[in-house]
Amino acid sequence: MIAAGAAAHSDHGRDVAHALLLAAEHPESGYSIKNVNKLRKVARILGVAVENRETKEIAIDVAQKSPCGVRAAGRRDSIYPPRS
Repeated sequence: MIAAGAAAHSDHGRDVAHALLLAAEHPESGYSIKNVNKLRKVARILGVAVENRETKEIAIDVAQKSPCGVRAAGRRDSIYPPRS
């Protein structure tokens, strides 16, 4: 039960990262970035550079670098193979 709950929780994180990527790359998707200050704060926590960069660039890097993000290992559409 605990493992299933943790897996479901990480799925939510991946969904958020995917929505952030959609907001950055496809404005017509209906998603948008409303709190740029929060995005910059999260970017700094993840070690993503924010100075002299557009919001779109920061958002893409945050979505890709986040622990549950769009490039997280084990994700169904990940470019990385699942961990053994």
